[in-house]
Amino acid sequence: MRITVTVTIANLAPVADAGTPRTVLGGTAVALAGSGTDANGDLTVVWWVPSFGGDWRLSNFNQLFDGPRLEQGTLASYVTPWGGLNITGVDEDGRVVVYWWAPGLEEWSASPLSDLVTNVDPPVRNVNGHTSARGVITIVGQTELGQLVRYWWMPGGQWTGEAIELP
Repeated sequence: MRITVTVTIANLAPVADAGTPRTVLGGTAVALAGSGTDANGDLTVVWWVPSFGGDWRLSNFNQLFDGPRLEQGTLASYVTPWGGLNITGVDEDGRVVVYWWAPGLEEWSASPLSDLVTNVDPPVRNVNGHTSARGVITIVGQTELGQLVRYWWMPGGQWTGEAIELP
């Protein structure tokens, strides 16, 4: 018997091709349908990897990992070429935090990127995440003062920040 449950997640941050398994390096398929905050402000994620068979998982990350709460309206989700699933946002202290998982790991991790990138103010609104085919991860957004900033990382490198000057 299969039971279908409908869950309402506020401010769902959809992923490009949400819900469609994406074939990544090594021929593995993964999918991240979206993430959002529930009525309690907890980060709720809908995701799938091959070990789940045909079932999708709905996970409350704050309950599972005791990680930081992310502010509504700051969430972005993306999938890396190697099948890494990522949800980024701004926590209650104004830090950029990424929840991430990669094939071969048993659990998700939460990394406060603003603790690593100290040369620019963190983006706190209009946050967006993206990964390129080469694996470069980019997180962009606006600071409190409206300045556009970029956090980025490439395989083998370290997280770096830069202010983007517009003409």
